[in-house]
Amino acid sequence: MKKGIIFSTIALVGLLGCNRTTDNTSSSAPPATTGQTQQTAPGTAKTGLPEMSDADHLFAQRVENDLRQNSAVASAAQNIHVYAHNGEVTLQGSVNSEQEKASIGSTVQQITGVTKVDNQIQVANANR
Repeated sequence: MKKGIIFSTIALVGLLGCNRTTDNTSSSAPPATTGQTQQTAPGTAKTGLPEMSDADHLFAQRVENDLRQNSAVASAAQNIHVYAHNGEVTLQGSVNSEQEKASIGSTVQQITGVTKVDNQIQVANANR
């Protein structure tokens, strides 16, 4: 319990106090899709979203870890990528049902520090 509070406090302080961005796109960009050849403008990730600051990257990692450790959504969250910017979280990837998509979105909304969720998760079986 104390570790979680300490980590959350450190992440929150990082979010509030760190506004610098880096040009190191290899560690701050979300994972690229295999075979993706899309050209992006400087300062944007291949997802079309701006690059994350170091603090945003750490926060996104924390959100991903929280999802994967939550037994209710862990299996569905394996293919989900998280982008964060000043507490606003964008979710991308695919799941098997609308219920999984909604569960992941509501789980993320409850994470300390999340101010807004843009749930861009695709449902793989949507056209069946």
